[in-house]
Amino acid sequence: DMGSETISDMLLRAQGIRTAAWRPVSIREAMGVPAIFGAVNLIANTTASMAMRALRNEVELPPAERPRIIIRPDPFTIPREFYRSTAYNIASRGEAWWWIAARDFDGLAMSVISVAPHEVTVEENRDDLRYPINKWRNKVMKNEDFRQLVYAREPGQYRGHGPLQMCGAAISIAV
Repeated sequence: DMGSETISDMLLRAQGIRTAAWRPVSIREAMGVPAIFGAVNLIANTTASMAMRALRNEVELPPAERPRIIIRPDPFTIPREFYRSTAYNIASRGEAWWWIAARDFDGLAMSVISVAPHEVTVEENRDDLRYPINKWRNKVMKNEDFRQLVYAREPGQYRGHGPLQMCGAAISIAV
């Protein structure tokens, strides 16, 4: 079944000539455009360079009283890399995922791991439609310990979308 594709379209495509105005491109292809690569890295590196402050009752805490989660959110890397990877994922993929790997005695987060969005799958939870089933590397994650940060999300959708996903025609033309 050729669908709506004509024989002319097929012959042109066989010669490597596109008949459509644009085609969806991958994140990898988009990041090959210097302006896009530069914009994503500017966002990520600017975010990473910012000092994180801790406030209590609108008063900044002295360094000795800052919570561990502010000092070093991910025990496996430096704070700058944690914040950079989070911002990079939001700028390039429209979402970032954090796994709360450890909590203190009060249940507050002590360490948080930035998870690569391509390693996460999200499925509908037929038992409770409010909370989807989130899996990281095929392991079901507890919703209270697995947080999604999004640039934008369509109502009813589980995944976030960023400029690279939302501006398909412009990104395709740039590529």
